[in-house]
Formats: sequence, structure tokens, C-alpha cells
Amino acid sequence: MEFVEFSLTEVLENLSTLITQKAHEKGLEVLFSLDKNVPAYLMGDPLRLGQVLTNLANNAVKFTEQGEVIVAIENIEENKDSVTLKFEVKDSGIGLTQEQMNRLFKSFSQADTTTTRKYGGTGLGLAISKKLVEKMKGDIWVESEVGKGSQFIFTAKFSCPIQKSKKSQGPSKDLEGMHILLVDDNQATLDILQDALESLSFKVSQAVSGEEALDIIDQSQEKPFELIFMDWKMPGLDGIETSKRIKKKTILQPPPKIIMLTAYGGEEIMNQAQELPLDGFLVKPVTPSSLLNAIMEAFGKGDGQKIKTAAKSGSKSELSKDIQGANVLLVEDNEINQEVALEVLEQAGLLVTIANNGQEALDLIKSSDFDCILMDLQMPVMDGYEATRNIRKNTRFKSLPVIAMTANAMSGDKEKCLDAGMNDHVAKPIDPNQLFSALNRWIKPIKNRPLKKVVKSSPSTVNSSSNESIPDLPGINVEKGLSILGGNIQLYKKLLLRLQEDFSDAAQKIKKNLKDNNKEEAEIVAHTVKGVASNLGALELAEIGATLEDSIRNGSKDEIDKNLAAFEKKLNHVTIGLRENGFVDEKNEKQDLDFSRINIPKPFLKDLMKNAKLGMFNEFEKQLEEMGALGNSEKEFANKLRELSQDFNKKEIMELLKKAEK
Repeated sequence: MEFVEFSLTEVLENLSTLITQKAHEKGLEVLFSLDKNVPAYLMGDPLRLGQVLTNLANNAVKFTEQGEVIVAIENIEENKDSVTLKFEVKDSGIGLTQEQMNRLFKSFSQADTTTTRKYGGTGLGLAISKKLVEKMKGDIWVESEVGKGSQFIFTAKFSCPIQKSKKSQGPSKDLEGMHILLVDDNQATLDILQDALESLSFKVSQAVSGEEALDIIDQSQEKPFELIFMDWKMPGLDGIETSKRIKKKTILQPPPKIIMLTAYGGEEIMNQAQELPLDGFLVKPVTPSSLLNAIMEAFGKGDGQKIKTAAKSGSKSELSKDIQGANVLLVEDNEINQEVALEVLEQAGLLVTIANNGQEALDLIKSSDFDCILMDLQMPVMDGYEATRNIRKNTRFKSLPVIAMTANAMSGDKEKCLDAGMNDHVAKPIDPNQLFSALNRWIKPIKNRPLKKVVKSSPSTVNSSSNESIPDLPGINVEKGLSILGGNIQLYKKLLLRLQEDFSDAAQKIKKNLKDNNKEEAEIVAHTVKGVASNLGALELAEIGATLEDSIRNGSKDEIDKNLAAFEKKLNHVTIGLRENGFVDEKNEKQDLDFSRINIPKPFLKDLMKNAKLGMFNEFEKQLEEMGALGNSEKEFANKLRELSQDFNKKEIMELLKKAEK
């Protein structure tokens, strides 16, 4: 077990990043409730604590169909040197019988076969959680009632750092006692926020709708509200419209500050918020610390901008300037995931090399120096676990940070990552804030590190203006897909085009692999489609892809056939819908090039191939500039390659380079 000083708020923010997307897909609220006596800083093992919380919260989301998941933390014992905290993960899900509860926390046990088939099992996660809790000198147990939800509870003992204040700071004196209105349609959210704000000395009122908020404001003119926390998505009047009406009330002078609350980050809500003179922006689930930060910034007592996420921002500027220019090895087999990561990392000022599998990563680190490795777990040839174990065998790479990228947040998965020698993990789809937080933690800062010019990608090649909105697409939640990509419409259009072009025949590939008795390859195809579909908002396709992947691995032939048929139907629904809505590449991809007139030195051509294959498009762009000076035919060829590189089209680039080689 590690023993370091850490911020409990950071543990909760990482937990939020790992579990909220799945919760939002199911329409669930995730809430954090912290007792006012919980210390802000602790001494202990933050990664192991996060693993236990993540496993319990993931199970809560999995077994809950409506309502909320609440993570509550309470200080139950404190002395001069240590504190014992009680953690509760409460859900409004299916609940457990006494017999089921008796079987939990045992290796390989499930609640029962019925719930396992419907929801998926708890796996080794609870058994591992029990061991970790015991190492933290605590206990773990469950309280539950069938049909009324469950509470998974554990205690853990921590030391208190001497140099840090044990309690969270409060507001400035002039803000104490301020009158605040909370507007949210979820009563649990209102109650938790009220407790947190009252613990900070504020006076709080509640409204469960935009309409009620307007009425309460009208009735409170003698003692007007100075600040309003406004939920974005509510039945009836949503947060944007309610805020507009409040701002139009000229009788309110000065008008109240408004901080928008949302469970969804990204440019979409930010753009809507910019239409109003809002004073802050806060992403759920919130902590007392993020609440206080948002309030201080709204009243000009922080250093933030007017519209800013207080809990977690998607801003790429959060990458420390001291690590910009660092060399990062991205190990990822899926090209769409590569594109997403490449854009996020390069636009933040990092130098990125791509390896398509673990073996390529091992080959690259022998000849190049990297500051960090971002490692996918499931890849062909060699997976992330084996690659990391091989890396750690070499004492030269003992301190090289390896950060796992995983679509699963179960404690068992993270335990495997740690056992393999990885330092940390980030969730997929990529959340820039979580990713940059991990990179800031592990990349060694170097002052005045030379920065490299970033080559920006061009607009999408989709047959429509990049400024147009995206139409409703069959089988795709466009709002969800855009939110995952931070509202980047151009990139989203480009990736939808790639989905249509690269995966329309995925069902046929799976059939062929199964016919050839190559179940491993069939499973990889299903896994890839699942990940891509999840990234782009094709949630039903992602779900049936996951079901098919599992049945290929564990199911009978009848189960595989049934799920494959459903997968093919849903895949066709999505890809045909994309084609019918103009997601077809109409560039003249087969533009005639006279290769007999193209004369490129072989060493130069080999370097081009290497950089294209590894996804080193900054180096590739430099070479294209040099190649353009060789002659008119070479310049024409360079322009064609540049056009393809701006769309990260490695496959066709390699085909053209091979033709030039001949």
C-alpha cells in the first residue's frame, strides 16, 4: 500500500470521470455528499481508495435503472494523528436478498445467475475491494432490501498531514450568510447541495423547477437572492430559458449571479451559456470544494474566467506548461481512437508517436526516448498488460510512466494494471481533464522544453459545410457523441464518416472469422465496433456489440448467431443512415498520379513510410514540405499526401507510398 499525501477532492473527481458517462447514458444522477468534518487532505493510498469507490459505484450504476447513485463520506472518528472515514455508496436499484448478501465479497461469487445474465456480474471486484479495505484498516459490508436499493459501506483509516489544514476553507467574510437559491428537479441533489452550502455558512432556499424558481424570486424581493445555482436540463423551463427570464427582470437590481449546473460538459452547453451573462459553470457531481471555488470566482474572488467549469474543465490549457513538448507514446490499435487522442494531445502541445500494439511499443522504446506511455489494454499481437510487464523487466524503464487507457473501471481491471506495473489509469472515451491531470502527475516537468509546431487537421470531408448542424441520424445520439468530443463538430463529422467507411462490413468480417474458427479475431472486431460506437454516440450499437463480444468469448453457438444477427441489423441501421445523410467521401480519392514521373530518394521514402505508419504527422508534414521542392510531380504527390494526412488516412497514404516505391 502507498502512503502519500493526497486530496480527497481529487479522488472524487477521478471517480466522477470514470462513472458518470455510463450513469448519464442510463439517465441516472451521480451525487457526492461530504460531511463538513471530513478533512480536505489525507495521508494514505489514493489509488487503492479510488479503486474501491469505483468498483462499488460502477456496480451501483450497473444495477440501477432510475434514480441516483450517491457517494457519501462521513468522519466517524478523529484524533490528533489520524481519522477514520465511513464511505457509503447508495443506489436506488434492484436491491439484494439476505442470501445474496451472504455470498458477496467472496471470490468468483455473483448475486445470482438471473441478475448476472441481465446486468453482468460483479466479478472479482467486491472480493478485491474487501482485501483493499482491510489493508486500509477498515471493514466493508452491505445493507439492502429487494426492490429498494442497496448501500455498500466501508470504513478506512488515514493519517492527517501536519502541514495542511484539516478542514476545507470557507468563503470570504463579505460572502458569509449570503442568500442562495438552488434550482434542480432532483430532490436528492437539492438536499445534498443545501447541506454543503449551509456548512459554508450560506442561507439556502430550494426550487424544483424553473417555474417555481421564478415564483420564489418574485416573492423574495425584500430579501433578494444574491446567487442562484441553476440546473441546465429540467422538465418545463430548462436552466437556459429560466436564466433568460431572470435576467430580464429589471426589478432585480443588482441582478443575482447565476451559476449553471450540468451533468454534461463540453462546448454545447458552453456555447449556449455564452449567450447569457452567466457567472459560472459547474459540472456534476460537485464537491464542497468545487462549490466554493465556483462561488468565489462568480464574485470576482478567484482567478477564473467568467464561464468556467469549477469541478472539471475540458479545457486543453490545463496541461502544465512545464510538460508541453514532452514525448508521449500512444499505444492504441483503433484508428478512430488514435485520431481522437492525437488531436487532444497534439493541440495541447505534446509530441505524439503511435504504436498499434504492445509489440510495436516495445520496439519503439528501444530506439526513442519517451516521457510517458499511454497504453490501451486490449490489442492484437500483444496487449497492454504483457507489454507493460516486458517494459518493467528492463531496469532502464523502471521509472518510465505507463498510464493505462481503459473502457472499464472495475477495481479488478485496475488491480491488473497495477500488478502489471502500470502507474495510473484514465477512462475511455477520453476526457481531456482527466487525461491531462494524469499526465501532469507523471511526466517530469522540464523548464524551457523546446516546443514543436502543431499541424492542425483540416475540416471534415463530409459532403456538407462544416458550419452546418448535424441532422438526426438513425441509431446515433448526436448530442451524446458531440458531448464526448467536447462539441467539436468537424471532428465528429469526420469520425462518423470513418465509422461508415471502415465498419460497414464488420458483421461480414465476424462471420468469416467464426467460419474459420478464429474466435479471437471475431471478438476483436466486435470489441472495436463497441468502442467506436460508444465514442460516437451509437449507444444501441455499442450495447449489442458488447453483448456479441461476450457471447463470442463465453456463449454457445445459438447465442452467438442470435446476437450476431441483432448486431448486423443495428450496424446496417447506423451505417446506411449515415450514407443516406451524406456521410460519403466524395473527394477524388483515385486521382491519377503519374508515378513514372515521381522520383523520391529511397531513404527519404522509407522515412515517410515510417512516420505515416507511426502516426507521426508533424514529422510527416515537415518531409512533405521538403518533398515539394524536388519538382512539380513530387509537389503534386506531396499535396495529395498532405490532404490524406490531414484526415489521418494512414491506409491510403501507405498504398500511395508503396506505389511510389515501385
